[in-house]
Amino acid sequence: MYYVFRHEIKSWRNGILQAWASQTINYQQIKPHWWLAQPLTSPPPKLEFLMDSKAPKLDNQFTGTDLDLYSSRFIEIIRAAGVNFETFPIILRDRDTREVLPLNYELFHLLEKYPALDWERSELESEGLSIRKVKKLVLVDNFLESRKPLVRLSEMKQVVLMHENLKNTLDRAGITGCLYVAVDKYQSL
Repeated sequence: MYYVFRHEIKSWRNGILQAWASQTINYQQIKPHWWLAQPLTSPPPKLEFLMDSKAPKLDNQFTGTDLDLYSSRFIEIIRAAGVNFETFPIILRDRDTREVLPLNYELFHLLEKYPALDWERSELESEGLSIRKVKKLVLVDNFLESRKPLVRLSEMKQVVLMHENLKNTLDRAGITGCLYVAVDKYQSL
């Protein structure tokens, strides 16, 4: 079984639990595009993120950007699962004092992308070449049988799929900040 995998957006003290990029991220400088799942030839500069030092620290930290910020323990579990990825160092600072926080997080860049969409059984609304809405997402059998632990869907690059074995491993390890939607329940309306 597969899940659509995303970060969980949590509230904390009348706000959103988030790490904010302290500088504007110029996506045009990142080559190739982040979602193409190819090693970066032009990696991002060492980015700084701001967090409330008193806030809970999630392993999958919401950033409000296309960039994924994962804890080192989350990254190690993904590495042990055999997922192909690259990471980039970041600096984490306290939102108020700007002091460097002694936390181990990195930008995570997934390098696995596969065609898995069953076009005939899925219910999609398209505009030109772009899929705008998903009413029903169905994956092809040969992909389901592959049991790939973590991949980006080639047909919809913003969708990341996680196999239930990796999900269960993350659950047992107490990894936080993750949202899993079973593929047969996934919709984007």
